[in-house]
Amino acid sequence: MPGYLAEVARLSRSGMLWAATGGHVDAWWRDRQRISVAGLLRGHRLEMDVTVKGDRPVEAASVLVMLPFRRAVAMVRNTKVGEPKPVVRQIDDYRSQFVFSRLNPGNYAYQINFTDPQK
Repeated sequence: MPGYLAEVARLSRSGMLWAATGGHVDAWWRDRQRISVAGLLRGHRLEMDVTVKGDRPVEAASVLVMLPFRRAVAMVRNTKVGEPKPVVRQIDDYRSQFVFSRLNPGNYAYQINFTDPQK
């Protein structure tokens, strides 16, 4: 046990250890339950609706998107004025992540186009 605790302390000091209380984990899951995502793929375009329920914002939400073909590049366009636009992060050749810094309660609509960078 002393060796384990020493390693935990080392990782904690280096910033490589993430620790949370049970309350933080519970709040994280409850926030995620307030978000729903629906998508419809139309050729190389995805129509995505995001809904946030409740009376307070959700911080740091993300949506995982499976790409329609290998190495596709996703480009997001808001369909309503003033909507928060996510940052698109390529995870690997088959997945991207749309990261929202903050989503207030409400409904948001997006169009995502997929392009092939090799063409």
